[in-house]
Amino acid sequence: MESSFFFKLNDYLEKESQCRENLRECRDRCDAAVRSAAVLVESLHKERDLSSKLQELYESLREVASGFVRLQSNVPVDEYYKYNELWRSSLSQAVAVGCLVYYLDCNQLADIFVLERIFCPKEPEASSVRIELEDYLVGVCNLVGELSRLSVNRVTIGDFEFAVKAAKFSSEVLAGFRLLNFRNDYLRRRFDGMKYDVKKLEEVVYDISIRGLLK
Repeated sequence: MESSFFFKLNDYLEKESQCRENLRECRDRCDAAVRSAAVLVESLHKERDLSSKLQELYESLREVASGFVRLQSNVPVDEYYKYNELWRSSLSQAVAVGCLVYYLDCNQLADIFVLERIFCPKEPEASSVRIELEDYLVGVCNLVGELSRLSVNRVTIGDFEFAVKAAKFSSEVLAGFRLLNFRNDYLRRRFDGMKYDVKKLEEVVYDISIRGLLK
C-alpha cells in the first residue's frame, strides 16, 4: 500500500482536529455570552420593575446570537451532526433564557421558530446551527423552573399577580407536555422536575389566596 494514502489520512485528521478546535473556541465564546445573560436573569430576582430590564435582556440575547453566528461560520454544513454535541448544552441554556425574556415581554411561550430567528438568524438552508427539538423542550422545562423561583421572590415584594399568571401559564405548559411520549430518559427526568415546579407555583398561589392577598 502506498504511503500517500496515509499522508492523505493524516491531512484529513489534522483538518478535522483544527475544525473541532475552532468550534470549541467559538462554543466557549457562546458559553460566556450565555453566562452573562444568566447573570442578568438572576438579577431579576432582586428587581422591582421587571420591564426595566427587558431592553438589557434583549441586548444580552443579541450578544448570544452573535456568538452562534460565529459558530455557524465554522461548521461544515454537511457535517452538522458530527459536531453538534459541542454546543448543544450551551444552546439549550440560551433557549431557556430566550423563553423567559419572551414570556416577560409577551406573556406567552416562544415557539422553536421564534427562538431560531433569535439565535440562528441565517436562512434555514444556509444554517449549520439549529435548535433541536429535545434542546427546545429542555429549555422550556428550565423556563418553568425559573418562573417558579421568580414567583416566590415576586410575592415577597407584593407582586401577587405575577405568581398567578406564572402558575396558569406553567400549568398549561405542563398539560402540553403530558401529550408527549418521551423516549429520552433525560427529557423524562426534566419533565418530572417540571411537575414539582408547577406544584410549587400552585402552592404559592394557594397560600396568597387563603391569606386574602388577591384582588
